[in-house]
Amino acid sequence: PYPAFQFVVAGGEHAFYTTPPNSQNKPLNRGDYLATCHVPAHFLNTGTYFVGFGLADCDRGVHVSFYEPNAVSFHVSEDFAKTIDRRNGYTGIIMGAVRPVLNWTILPDCDSNSLRKEFQSASST
Repeated sequence: PYPAFQFVVAGGEHAFYTTPPNSQNKPLNRGDYLATCHVPAHFLNTGTYFVGFGLADCDRGVHVSFYEPNAVSFHVSEDFAKTIDRRNGYTGIIMGAVRPVLNWTILPDCDSNSLRKEFQSASST
C-alpha cells in the first residue's frame, strides 16, 4: 500500500492529489510509518485548504485501505508588501487553487531558431 494525500480548497474543489511514485513504494514490514510530502513555497494560492489522507494499492484493482477526508486544514495568507512584484502590482484576488512561481523567459523580437534554442536549454536543466 502507498500513502495518498488529496488537497481540496474551501468549497470542495479538488486542488491536487499526490502520492509517491512507484519507485518509492516498496513492500514494508508491519509497523508504524510516517509519510510526508513537501509542498514547495509559493505553490498554493491564498485560501483555506483541507487535506484528506489515505492508504491504497493498485496491485489487483484499486483497493483503499482507509481514507480520512478533511483530516487536516490550514489557511494560506499573503503579505502583499512581499509579493507585490510577482503580482505585478495587482492587489485583487487571483483565481485558482495553485499559484506557483514559475521561471519565465522573455526574449526580444525572437525568431523560431532562438526560441527553439531557449526551449532546448531550459529542458536540459
